[in-house]
Amino acid sequence: MYKTKRKNGENMKKHLVIISILMLSGIALMITISNKGTIKRTATTPTSITSETQMNYVLKDYNGRIALFYENQEKPLQIYNVFTDSLPYNDAKLLEKGITVKSNELNDVLSDYIS
Repeated sequence: MYKTKRKNGENMKKHLVIISILMLSGIALMITISNKGTIKRTATTPTSITSETQMNYVLKDYNGRIALFYENQEKPLQIYNVFTDSLPYNDAKLLEKGITVKSNELNDVLSDYIS
């Protein structure tokens, strides 16, 4: 009888180890999935600009991802980890041409696409 209890205790420990590993793997997977839409920073996001110096920005497709540009510039300020092929068709088409955004509207427009 002692051997049976000992064997059951060892089996229980093995099961707990396996369950722990599975739970940690699940947590790692959830973190990976939840970070899918995070921003890949290549530059500082423009923050506060006075109304006298309002600038226009352009959001557009850059190598299959959403990117932020100064108007009339070819090098992106920032590239976001949001793939344009994951967006609705009409949004992806707009981003192919580029969406001009005023600086005071930038955060709102970005949040529509990034979140």
